[in-house]
Amino acid sequence: MGLEEMISALEAILPGFSVHYVDFTEEGFLPYRLRGIGAVVRFDERKIYLDRDLPPAEEEVTWAHELLSIYYFLSEGVIRHDEEVEAEAKELVKSEELRELLRRLREKFGFFPSLGSDRMAKNAKRRP
Repeated sequence: MGLEEMISALEAILPGFSVHYVDFTEEGFLPYRLRGIGAVVRFDERKIYLDRDLPPAEEEVTWAHELLSIYYFLSEGVIRHDEEVEAEAKELVKSEELRELLRRLREKFGFFPSLGSDRMAKNAKRRP
């Protein structure tokens, strides 16, 4: 996927989704935590659920993975959470340009936790 195609697709897709930082130790999310999954997209709800305690080192690749999953679902009609998507997400975050793009898209569409939350405090500490 080229950079222009990715930007265009994500800008078209993201306004239709909301993001929720939740405790993945709660009922309904615990099975994901136990399998090492840090985020879940619910297409029927048009929501992205992220573990509020996702380790900072995993955040960028988790975001890339979820956005790729949304992109593939809407473009191919198939939910893909396979090794190929994970590998593509890891490859995307190796690029400084694409990491910056993901950060800008998250900010543009309000995909950072609300001010005052524990998650926002963690994000603020990580920013230079």
